[in-house]
Amino acid sequence: MPDVLRRGGFETQVNVVDADTLRKAQAHPDQYRDLVVRVAGYSDYFVGLSPQMQAEILMRTEMNL
Repeated sequence: MPDVLRRGGFETQVNVVDADTLRKAQAHPDQYRDLVVRVAGYSDYFVGLSPQMQAEILMRTEMNL
């Protein structure tokens, strides 16, 4: 069982992308328009998300599960 579930989390949402790619997408959104990530029960284009949501996805990506 992933540690996040042991700490009271209800689910995990897997994105198959690394933090470096997400940072590049933040810096150069026109080059990453087709990058889709999982967000709280739905999928969306990363570069279309608010800066706050992008930061949340990046933080989750860097968590050590």
